[in-house]
Amino acid sequence: MKFNTKRIYLKDASFESPSTPGIFTQTGIKPGYDVQVFIDYRAIDEKIGLAEIVLKATVTSKHEETTLFLAEVHQAGVFEIEHPDMETYRIMIEVACPQILLPFAREELNSLITKGGFSNFLIAPINFESLYRANKEKAMKEAVNAPASESMN
Repeated sequence: MKFNTKRIYLKDASFESPSTPGIFTQTGIKPGYDVQVFIDYRAIDEKIGLAEIVLKATVTSKHEETTLFLAEVHQAGVFEIEHPDMETYRIMIEVACPQILLPFAREELNSLITKGGFSNFLIAPINFESLYRANKEKAMKEAVNAPASESMN
């Protein structure tokens, strides 16, 4: 098996703060945070095992019904992955690559949020292996519980 990081780059980033500057003058603000992380990938060149992995991370902060900010980063990388089997390939795509990309996404999000006038925000570590295993178990249960197709008479 061969695994190499060829390039890491910021594919997309955005920051919205619809309630500024008024929100900065209010007292008693207790922001809530919602963090969403998704993994997207595509083969670039299957012959040499190149794939682009994109870690999409979104942080939304609200106080009651007021949105304080929404920050989104698509942190990407090109990885060389030669895999002996599909299971190993999926683990590399959904576990190893996101673990490499997360610190870069964390840094970019924190930079956007602080430049927007808000306090530092660091995404907590994510156990991608645990998420991979949970998603795999869920898919297996759904496949087992899927209704059999009705035969046509």
